[in-house]
Amino acid sequence: MQTAEQPRNVGGRPKLPRGVDGKPVRAVERTASQQLIDRKMKGLTQVAITKALEGDGHLLRVLIDRGIPALRPVDQQGVLLPGLAECSTIEESVKLVRRGVADGRIAPAQAKEVLAYLKFEVELVDLGDALERIAELYASQGKSVPPDISAALAAKK
Repeated sequence: MQTAEQPRNVGGRPKLPRGVDGKPVRAVERTASQQLIDRKMKGLTQVAITKALEGDGHLLRVLIDRGIPALRPVDQQGVLLPGLAECSTIEESVKLVRRGVADGRIAPAQAKEVLAYLKFEVELVDLGDALERIAELYASQGKSVPPDISAALAAKK
């Protein structure tokens, strides 16, 4: 017999409640031991904290592992660090990245990626300067600049 409290499917089974994602949510049967632990959880947690503070290293490790959320994988869509584009020197950029990590605005792994990019930029600038000096040396000796150096200098500009 159907009741107004329990809507039924076409087959006559009660409809399951829907979760946030729209999928049916099924009730999970809890065992008697799980129910007992649930009722005593506050006291168990307090005992674990007390023992950890008294020097139990294993419990301390368990509490730290459970209490501090693990870092999630780095967001691959890029790092949003306001002010980075306005930095005029590499030193300013590095300081801004370090402050971002210290303030928790970016993860250390993201900072590592940004610093690797900054290092790459410095190496490109150094390479461009070296190519210009090589071209100047050729010109000072009255020789023509090799085509590969000329092409690299043309691509730089």
